[in-house]
Amino acid sequence: MAEGIAVFHVLLSLSFISTSTAMTPPTMPQLRREIYVPPDINQMTSDARMWYLAGVANANRNLESFGIISNGIEKKDNINEPLKQQLGPLLIQVSDANQNTKELVPKLRYLVDSLVSWTRNPGWLDKLKLKTTIAYINGKRDNKSYYLQNGAGLWFKLRLDEYLRKIPDGPIKNPEKDNLIRDFETLEDKILLARDTLDDAAQEYVKGITQLVNLVGDVGKNEGTIRNIVDKMKAEMDKGSQPILTTAEEAVVDVQTKIDSL
Repeated sequence: MAEGIAVFHVLLSLSFISTSTAMTPPTMPQLRREIYVPPDINQMTSDARMWYLAGVANANRNLESFGIISNGIEKKDNINEPLKQQLGPLLIQVSDANQNTKELVPKLRYLVDSLVSWTRNPGWLDKLKLKTTIAYINGKRDNKSYYLQNGAGLWFKLRLDEYLRKIPDGPIKNPEKDNLIRDFETLEDKILLARDTLDDAAQEYVKGITQLVNLVGDVGKNEGTIRNIVDKMKAEMDKGSQPILTTAEEAVVDVQTKIDSL
């Protein structure tokens, strides 16, 4: 019984992210990852909408003052200090996403491990835990990490668009040689890689939960199928946990490194 109580303490704060209707397409080299924009914001859950709008608001904050940097580059002024001021709030945002991810992944691992244990020669209590848990978590998502990282990607997109717009002669002839464009596109890609790594793993998690919803009503009859599903979920979780944590952490480190270089 103590195990069941512990699991439900996890479930009270547990959720995961899925954007199955808008997966980021595979990215070829030198192509920028897409910023996710919901087709209808009113169809989002209140939590998803809150974090999506928080990401958008953060991306737009202080955007007007980015003109100081654009003009400074044109005049060959030192733009280190205003660039630091721009990147500071972004670092906080990416760090918040990373911290949320570091808290989320262990909870998910614990949950999946519990599902596995309940499918090994399940007694009546295991069956009850399985059925009740799946019913509780079905449809629940963590949106914070995904949408903060998505908003950080938008932060770079808006400023790159602004920068290119303000160049008098249009886009420069050799954008790959321009330090600001190169650095911003690299940081943007690293942050959105963290978002996409999380989302890829989420798809497998959500797929498993969706399948289980239709099977846990009769655990005895569907025991073998349920066991196969949770075993696959565990395998995917074991494979995906470290890349999720690593990419989220590296996004923070890269932004901090850029700030420290200024």
